Amino acid sequence: MPHTYRLSLTHISDQRGNSVAREVCEFEFQNHDDLTAIIERARSNKVVPASEVLEFCVGLKLLTEVAMRHRADPAFAEFFPHLGTFIRSIKAPKSEKAE
Repeated sequence: MPHTYRLSLTHISDQRGNSVAREVCEFEFQNHDDLTAIIERARSNKVVPASEVLEFCVGLKLLTEVAMRHRADPAFAEFFPHLGTFIRSIKAPKSEKAE
């Protein structure tokens, strides 16, 4: 059984820094992975700078789940194998490079 999550997105400010404070969306999604474990592994492997780990992990896992469901569709068929290669490449521990 997949893990279920709820994501809330709020527009905080526009590109000029003006306050917007508007709820954009809130939705539930499922993922075959435990996102907490993925986030911790990305932090310890230093895949990206620490300040970007949440953004990277959530974005990648949302994309990956949709791509998996539609991997036979023309829009995803060519892309999907490359996504798998990328994900495998970031699972191994990395050097201090992304500090």
